[in-house]
Amino acid sequence: MTPSLFLDGQQPPEQARRFPFYGSPIISEIPDVICFAAPLCMVDPVTGMPRSPGWPPARLAHLKRQPECQISGRRTDLEVHHIVPFHVDPSRELDPDNLVTLSAHDHFVWGHGCNWRNVNPDVLKDCERAKTVRGIIRLTAASAVADSSVET
Repeated sequence: MTPSLFLDGQQPPEQARRFPFYGSPIISEIPDVICFAAPLCMVDPVTGMPRSPGWPPARLAHLKRQPECQISGRRTDLEVHHIVPFHVDPSRELDPDNLVTLSAHDHFVWGHGCNWRNVNPDVLKDCERAKTVRGIIRLTAASAVADSSVET
Protein backbone atom coordinates (compact mmCIF):
# COMPACT_ATOMS: atom_id res chain seq x y z
CA MET A 1 0.00 0.00 0.00
CA THR A 2 1.40 3.41 -0.95
CA PRO A 3 1.29 6.30 1.51
CA SER A 4 -1.71 8.57 1.04
CA LEU A 5 -1.72 12.32 0.71
CA PHE A 6 -5.42 12.54 1.44
CA LEU A 7 -6.26 14.00 4.82
CA ASP A 8 -8.63 11.11 5.54
CA GLY A 9 -6.07 8.45 4.50
CA GLN A 10 -7.94 7.30 1.38
CA GLN A 11 -6.26 6.58 -1.96
CA PRO A 12 -7.01 8.63 -5.11
CA PRO A 13 -9.37 7.10 -7.67
CA GLU A 14 -7.78 4.86 -10.32
CA GLN A 15 -8.39 7.44 -13.09
CA ALA A 16 -6.26 9.98 -11.18
CA ARG A 17 -3.44 7.50 -10.55
CA ARG A 18 -2.76 6.49 -14.15
CA PHE A 19 -1.35 9.82 -15.34
CA PRO A 20 2.45 10.13 -15.39
CA PHE A 21 4.00 12.78 -13.20
CA TYR A 22 5.75 15.17 -15.55
CA GLY A 23 9.43 15.21 -14.77
CA SER A 24 10.05 15.13 -11.04
CA PRO A 25 12.15 12.13 -10.06
CA ILE A 26 12.15 13.46 -6.49
CA ILE A 27 8.60 12.30 -5.84
CA SER A 28 7.89 9.87 -8.67
CA GLU A 29 8.06 6.97 -6.22
CA ILE A 30 4.88 8.17 -4.51
CA PRO A 31 2.00 7.40 -6.89
CA ASP A 32 -0.47 9.54 -4.92
CA VAL A 33 1.44 12.67 -5.98
CA ILE A 34 0.86 11.81 -9.64
CA CYS A 35 -2.50 13.54 -9.46
CA PHE A 36 -0.99 17.01 -9.02
CA ALA A 37 0.43 17.06 -12.52
CA ALA A 38 -2.45 15.40 -14.29
CA PRO A 39 -4.46 17.92 -16.29
CA LEU A 40 -7.62 15.85 -15.93
CA CYS A 41 -7.26 15.04 -12.24
CA MET A 42 -10.68 15.49 -10.70
CA VAL A 43 -9.70 15.05 -7.04
CA ASP A 44 -7.26 17.21 -5.08
CA PRO A 45 -4.66 14.74 -3.75
CA VAL A 46 -3.92 16.74 -0.60
CA THR A 47 -7.48 17.20 0.61
CA GLY A 48 -9.48 14.72 -1.44
CA MET A 49 -11.79 17.58 -2.48
CA PRO A 50 -13.46 17.18 -5.89
CA ARG A 51 -12.20 19.43 -8.69
CA SER A 52 -14.47 21.48 -10.91
CA PRO A 53 -15.33 19.96 -14.29
CA GLY A 54 -14.30 23.37 -15.64
CA TRP A 55 -10.67 22.82 -14.57
CA PRO A 56 -9.38 21.02 -17.71
CA PRO A 57 -10.61 23.75 -20.12
CA ALA A 58 -9.50 26.52 -17.74
CA ARG A 59 -6.04 24.95 -17.57
CA LEU A 60 -5.76 24.74 -21.36
CA ALA A 61 -6.95 28.33 -21.80
CA HIS A 62 -4.36 29.50 -19.27
CA LEU A 63 -1.55 27.63 -21.05
CA LYS A 64 -2.54 29.35 -24.31
CA ARG A 65 -2.31 32.75 -22.57
CA GLN A 66 0.92 31.96 -20.70
CA PRO A 67 2.78 29.24 -22.65
CA GLU A 68 6.08 29.26 -20.76
CA CYS A 69 7.32 28.68 -17.24
CA GLN A 70 7.46 32.01 -15.43
CA ILE A 71 10.56 30.91 -13.49
CA SER A 72 12.77 29.16 -16.07
CA GLY A 73 11.25 30.23 -19.37
CA ARG A 74 10.79 26.58 -20.42
CA ARG A 75 8.04 25.83 -22.91
CA THR A 76 7.79 22.09 -22.20
CA ASP A 77 6.79 20.01 -19.21
CA LEU A 78 4.39 22.75 -18.04
CA GLU A 79 1.92 22.80 -15.18
CA VAL A 80 -0.58 25.40 -13.99
CA HIS A 81 -0.05 26.51 -10.39
CA HIS A 82 -2.77 28.05 -8.22
CA ILE A 83 -1.34 31.10 -6.42
CA VAL A 84 -4.01 30.72 -3.74
CA PRO A 85 -4.26 26.92 -3.53
CA PHE A 86 -7.47 25.19 -4.47
CA HIS A 87 -7.76 23.61 -1.02
CA VAL A 88 -7.45 27.04 0.65
CA ASP A 89 -10.07 28.79 -1.50
CA PRO A 90 -12.01 26.51 -3.88
CA SER A 91 -13.88 29.53 -5.29
CA ARG A 92 -10.63 30.69 -6.97
CA GLU A 93 -9.92 27.36 -8.70
CA LEU A 94 -10.90 28.69 -12.16
CA ASP A 95 -9.94 32.36 -11.60
CA PRO A 96 -7.45 33.29 -14.37
CA ASP A 97 -5.82 35.84 -12.04
CA ASN A 98 -5.03 33.02 -9.61
CA LEU A 99 -3.01 30.94 -12.08
CA VAL A 100 0.66 30.95 -13.11
CA THR A 101 2.51 28.61 -15.48
CA LEU A 102 5.47 26.73 -14.04
CA SER A 103 7.53 23.80 -15.27
CA ALA A 104 6.97 20.57 -13.34
CA HIS A 105 10.26 21.08 -11.48
CA ASP A 106 9.61 24.75 -10.70
CA HIS A 107 6.05 23.99 -9.64
CA PHE A 108 7.34 21.65 -6.95
CA VAL A 109 10.35 23.79 -5.92
CA TRP A 110 9.06 27.38 -6.27
CA GLY A 111 5.31 26.88 -6.07
CA HIS A 112 5.42 24.53 -3.08
CA GLY A 113 8.88 24.80 -1.52
CA CYS A 114 9.61 21.08 -2.18
CA ASN A 115 6.55 19.98 -0.20
CA TRP A 116 3.14 19.77 -1.89
CA ARG A 117 1.44 20.88 1.34
CA ASN A 118 3.40 24.16 1.42
CA VAL A 119 2.14 27.42 -0.03
CA ASN A 120 4.43 30.09 -1.47
CA PRO A 121 2.53 33.39 -1.17
CA ASP A 122 5.40 35.14 -3.00
CA VAL A 123 5.42 32.93 -6.09
CA LEU A 124 4.64 35.88 -8.40
CA LYS A 125 7.48 37.95 -6.90
CA ASP A 126 9.79 34.96 -7.36
CA CYS A 127 8.71 34.74 -11.01
CA GLU A 128 9.54 38.43 -11.56
CA ARG A 129 12.95 38.00 -9.90
CA ALA A 130 13.65 35.00 -12.12
CA LYS A 131 12.76 36.99 -15.26
CA THR A 132 15.13 39.76 -14.16
CA VAL A 133 17.96 37.26 -13.56
CA ARG A 134 17.30 35.55 -16.92
CA GLY A 135 17.49 38.98 -18.61
CA ILE A 136 20.81 39.79 -16.93
CA ILE A 137 22.22 36.40 -17.97
CA ARG A 138 21.15 36.98 -21.60
CA LEU A 139 22.72 40.45 -21.66
CA THR A 140 25.93 39.14 -20.10
CA ALA A 141 26.11 36.28 -22.58
CA ALA A 142 25.42 38.58 -25.54
CA SER A 143 28.05 41.01 -24.30
CA ALA A 144 30.60 38.19 -23.92
CA VAL A 145 29.91 36.98 -27.46
CA ALA A 146 30.22 40.54 -28.81
CA ASP A 147 33.49 41.07 -26.90
CA SER A 148 34.97 37.82 -28.18
CA SER A 149 34.14 38.66 -31.81
CA VAL A 150 35.79 42.10 -31.50
CA GLU A 151 39.04 40.62 -30.15
CA THR A 152 39.47 38.20 -33.05
